[in-house]
Amino acid sequence: MPPVISSTSMTIQLSNSSATSSANSFNCKSIEIYSPITEIVVHPLKAFEPTDAIPTMLEVITQTDHPVTFLTLNFMGWGSSGPSDPDPRCLQIAHKAQLTALRAHLENFTLKYTFEHDVVHDWTVDLLHHTRNLRTLHMETCSDLKGAPLFHRLALSSDMAWPQLRELSLERIRARGDDLTMFLQKSQQSLRVLSLHFIRIISSKEDLK
Repeated sequence: MPPVISSTSMTIQLSNSSATSSANSFNCKSIEIYSPITEIVVHPLKAFEPTDAIPTMLEVITQTDHPVTFLTLNFMGWGSSGPSDPDPRCLQIAHKAQLTALRAHLENFTLKYTFEHDVVHDWTVDLLHHTRNLRTLHMETCSDLKGAPLFHRLALSSDMAWPQLRELSLERIRARGDDLTMFLQKSQQSLRVLSLHFIRIISSKEDLK
């Protein structure tokens, strides 16, 4: 099981020497970052505080140059009164160097999220844009079948391709038929396993012809 990094308040300072030491002692290459939701608990102005688990872990990976091959980003959170949205700013503050370091060795990526937000879309598209070693991709949303805007952006990225992708799993995703076709064409030479669970394909009779 990958280690689960929850949202906590922490400060990490690594010098060059300590970064090298940390990289040598940190042998785990499979990481799951679980980002809890934010809720209105006491005061409305405190409803949205950025989850720091994601940028903190990405900064550790960047500074240590640690080769992470398996990443699960879990936005599936529940509050006391049901599902709620996590704060998207935890992705917005991630910088280019973090994405570059992460995708250098990434082979397996799982994205689980409960809501549609441009920040999540931007982050995911930027990450997958040059992840040439990707072998397994799993995308999952909550039960109301979201995902069409993100899927549309991934499909329209003409210079995005995964020449080594062998397994694609989509769960509770809604997508247009032509977007799904374009998405599959990006890895048509390498794809061996396609798993679809509760997929809603938006298409017309003309598309089916």
